[in-house]
Amino acid sequence: RHPLHRLAAGYYGTREKPMDGESRAMLLRRIGDKSLGDCAIDETCVAKNELGRLCSFHTMYYCGHHEECRLGKDGIATDAAAERAIQNIVGGEKVLLAIPVDRLLSEGYAMLEKLLPAYFQGIGKASRQAMVEGAEQSYDTGTRRKALGVATKDRLPVVAEQLDALEHLCRQDMKVYKSIREVFDA
Repeated sequence: RHPLHRLAAGYYGTREKPMDGESRAMLLRRIGDKSLGDCAIDETCVAKNELGRLCSFHTMYYCGHHEECRLGKDGIATDAAAERAIQNIVGGEKVLLAIPVDRLLSEGYAMLEKLLPAYFQGIGKASRQAMVEGAEQSYDTGTRRKALGVATKDRLPVVAEQLDALEHLCRQDMKVYKSIREVFDA
């Protein structure tokens, strides 16, 4: 999943998850109620919401537990961590059979069904059905929703300064994401 889309989903998901009014008020007092774009250009909001860490998940996951795999003082994965993550994805002795990138997920399921049919027969169909049911089911009342709501990509800021700030925060994960896409598009 594109790092900016993943960050927006997590940022707004935290604020919009089902909870009672008092809990929501406490949460918003603690982390603020700014838009993602406004938060990205406010250093206090960035730190309070740990946007650097949230936008370094892929880098840290694919980097592993090597000493280079750490966050910098700014809370963002270091250049060394990103380079090691990329090396783990595209080179070396390790081979990653499947990397869950949203558009390629169904292809990954199809590959698993072909490679190990005894274990994964029907996983693609079951996954699609679970996603549809999950999108329709409300967690707090059990009522049905029409859809997931506003697309994550439509929640990204359009103001250049805000978008630039988000891209800076997600720069390492964007490098890793680009490498993953290159592996799968090759």
